[in-house]
Amino acid sequence: MDPIEPIYLEIAKKITKEDNRTLPRVLKRIANLEQARILRELPNTLEAIAKALAVDENVAEKDLQYLFERGLATRGRKGWNLVNNLVLVKDFVGSAHPKYDDLELFDLLREMSLEESDNLTERLKNGEKIPPVRQVMRVVPKWRTIQDIPGVLPTRSHPGPRICL
Repeated sequence: MDPIEPIYLEIAKKITKEDNRTLPRVLKRIANLEQARILRELPNTLEAIAKALAVDENVAEKDLQYLFERGLATRGRKGWNLVNNLVLVKDFVGSAHPKYDDLELFDLLREMSLEESDNLTERLKNGEKIPPVRQVMRVVPKWRTIQDIPGVLPTRSHPGPRICL
């Protein structure tokens, strides 16, 4: 395993207060050192980041766009932000554009998830309040995969199918 530069540990601590050994490796896999310096400056505006790092705004903007596409940075009304929890890191990085698919990165994300749940019992015993998992998404199959199932009918008011069971 490659040594982890301190900047990745610093960014990981900004994302989560928990000690996660895998998150810095995820960050290193996605962001080079220049991009990590940008992540360390977040939250901030593009202009302030470019000035703080003494880089051209176009270079900083290009790196921020890349970090946005990879799932580590988000845009807000007041500028750019660092993704601020492990769940968002897993969701955003894991659902990034397919051109960024990386099996080693996916393995790291899985390891990060397992690491988070490994100490769950201990965290509960220590009185930590764990927020409940909420269902926020659902899978809607393509019409052609369900059109022959009895009871599934298309709807006239909406272009997609409506399930009537």
